[in-house]
Amino acid sequence: VALVGVALGAILPPLFVDFGVPSTYILQAGVVIIVGFIAIGLAIPGVRDDQDAVDRYLETYDSIEKGPPFFKSLGTALKQKSFIAFIVSYTLYRTLVQSMTASVPYVVDNLLGLDEKAAIPIFAGFLIGALISTPLWVMAAHKTNNNKKIMVYCGLLMGIFTIPLIFLEEFLLVVIALLIWGLSIGGYWAMIAPVLADVVDESIVKLKRRQEGVYAGFQQFFGRLAIFFQALSFTLAHVFTDFATDPYSTA
Repeated sequence: VALVGVALGAILPPLFVDFGVPSTYILQAGVVIIVGFIAIGLAIPGVRDDQDAVDRYLETYDSIEKGPPFFKSLGTALKQKSFIAFIVSYTLYRTLVQSMTASVPYVVDNLLGLDEKAAIPIFAGFLIGALISTPLWVMAAHKTNNNKKIMVYCGLLMGIFTIPLIFLEEFLLVVIALLIWGLSIGGYWAMIAPVLADVVDESIVKLKRRQEGVYAGFQQFFGRLAIFFQALSFTLAHVFTDFATDPYSTA
């Protein structure tokens, strides 16, 4: 679902945006906001606790063993090598995905010289590749019984499949390259939850207590940090290439 959401989040805006017309960006932002509110409304029934669950929690609240302070739990988590490896890999993955999706409008407008609608088949290729490959990667993980190995393979393939995108300047080749790139990202995405679950299980065995919230919170923090890394890299690229000064230069 999250994978489809990212793809649709990239496919929908070009339907309403005209490059160089600022008012159309306001329109597409409004459309995305409406879609977001609809998604939130549909999610509410699934995240709301029923009254029985609330009552059971309140009845046992006083008897629940209090865990260590957050920062102590965080320090313990950072001593776990598997967790550090997961976080580093996850941050790099999110940074790559953020950079890739943010680069497509630049490619369409400045490199391919096409209108904004050309971004739709490019992102569609990425989505198709991910949807096709995800069940295959899941089957491979079940067969090998090694989620971490599949995640590493997919991460390496993402890096390899990214290299040709640096040099391509033909529309059809870009679409095909994004489709192939999606084949690797689908597997990595499918392995995130199982690998994190393995990391949490390892911590439970070692520490004799559960602290999923610390691990999940740290994952979300570094996932959001990837947005900063993407914005920073784009800013530096604009500054050092004078792209912001003349976006249509040959530099």
